[in-house]
Amino acid sequence: MSKIKSSSKKVLEQKKEILNKYNWKVSANTLIESNISKVWDIISTESNLELFHPFCRKNRSINWPGRDSVDEIEYLNGLTFIRKFTKWEQNNGYDLYIGQKKGPLSFVRWRLSSDGDKCDINITVYPYLFNIGSKLVNILPFWLIIRPMLISYLNSVVKGLKFYAETNKIVKPNHFGRHRWFS
Repeated sequence: MSKIKSSSKKVLEQKKEILNKYNWKVSANTLIESNISKVWDIISTESNLELFHPFCRKNRSINWPGRDSVDEIEYLNGLTFIRKFTKWEQNNGYDLYIGQKKGPLSFVRWRLSSDGDKCDINITVYPYLFNIGSKLVNILPFWLIIRPMLISYLNSVVKGLKFYAETNKIVKPNHFGRHRWFS
């Protein structure tokens, strides 16, 4: 039993250390008129981003499903990112790293919570761009450029998930407007 507690404590310390390297985070959430099981089924399905992500052209699975899942997202502008999952909890969410194959990575946390027969989705991103290192050097580019762009991006993603979960209709490219980084 003490080995399990020790292992859990070590994992928590590692996560805290990882998150401490980022200065700031950006989040978006929305309430979906659907139960948590349905929303979990959507976000845990292979190639799920093709269903609801408004800037996704292709979502190719490399290893799926579970904690060590890996997939690629090709955005509408041709940019390709790889996602490497580090945590996977049914009906709760997952954690992952995302970025270009040989580039720096951002940390992303998807969380679901039940609100009766509805589900709240929260996506939090700890981006690497202007967010690691000196706060003094990074504060203006992060708060004036990165944060507003990520808020716009994340709001479109959660709106897409809400739209798909409530209508069962696949989200069209740029459904909620274009995005300078990914359209």
